[in-house]
Amino acid sequence: MKNVIKLTLVLLTSFAFGVSAIAGTLSVSGTAKATYNIQSGESAAASNVIGKGLGITNELNFTASGELDNGYTWAYSMELDPSATAAINDDTQMTLTTPYGRVGVFVSEGGLNKQLKFSSAAYATGIDLGIGGVDDPMALSTFNSLQYQTPADLLPFATVFNVGFAPSADKGQSNSGNASGTAAVEDNTALTATDFAFYTPNAVSDATEYSLAMTPIDGLSVSASYMDAGSNLTDAKAQDYEAGVLNAKYAIGGFTVGYGITRIAPYRPGGTTINTEFIQDSENRDWSIGYAINENLSVSIDQSKAERNMQSITVAGVKTDSTNSQDVQSLQAAYSMGGMTLALAHTQTDGDGYTKEDGTARIDAKETIFAVTMAF
Repeated sequence: MKNVIKLTLVLLTSFAFGVSAIAGTLSVSGTAKATYNIQSGESAAASNVIGKGLGITNELNFTASGELDNGYTWAYSMELDPSATAAINDDTQMTLTTPYGRVGVFVSEGGLNKQLKFSSAAYATGIDLGIGGVDDPMALSTFNSLQYQTPADLLPFATVFNVGFAPSADKGQSNSGNASGTAAVEDNTALTATDFAFYTPNAVSDATEYSLAMTPIDGLSVSASYMDAGSNLTDAKAQDYEAGVLNAKYAIGGFTVGYGITRIAPYRPGGTTINTEFIQDSENRDWSIGYAINENLSVSIDQSKAERNMQSITVAGVKTDSTNSQDVQSLQAAYSMGGMTLALAHTQTDGDGYTKEDGTARIDAKETIFAVTMAF
């Protein structure tokens, strides 16, 4: 099946970009955001008092689009990502849309993961802010990929299906139209718990991600995604990497309610000689309620329960299972005035960073963010 996907994507992409194009248009869009962030902690294990911080950032997206001489349309985009030392042009994609679907080439872009689709957050998904970050599925956007998307009106219930294939761990070669790729890196050293925390990018031989989105009835949206990654690791493995997400969201009146489940099975070492604790699997259960008070003001609550099922194996082969977890709650409000949005988010985490449910080292952390965002 995977070989069929590879061949289909390569053929479609080769055909797509072999057709001549008519001159298109260029545009720039983005946001500028300023934030005031307060973080603190109250647990006995660690005060986690970071203090107060000011920040400002921007997201710029340069896009071009046009039409081919056969009526098909094409699009290209490149993002400007500022860092502490420089602004880098990356996250590029080039796509062709036809009556049979959309094909494209994506460089450090085009992730199909639906993990955050459960959220109705007024500002940003609670588990995607500073504290309380949960385990995320491996992102196809980490690599360079070929992708196909079905036409919007092909399947019942407005269903859209996507498939993307990353042929290697290659990434970020947007500055070369003749990029040769990155050689696979084999890890011949003894594996540790850290190696198998979730994935080592250089150890990925290839990755395939699928996603599905549909609207079965008015107001109800359902989405799912699945990631499967091969490995170059030469040491014995008891488990390969895979991750799945399932979400549902329902809107009625001013209310929107969402629920989602994410499960991740990371690489796992084989044998019984590792005397350290490692992750067997990870599961997140998330729900969200949002309410639009009026066309400008909205409020929301996100609640997430994240668990890691852990195991340690002694040299003698004795296995001990335990659970690490964290609970995340985020209360938010946002007010929009034209292109400006004022937002307030307060997030609280019990067990920040995943700690033992029955232990005394659990960390309670709090974060409050004031944000001003300008869209253009």
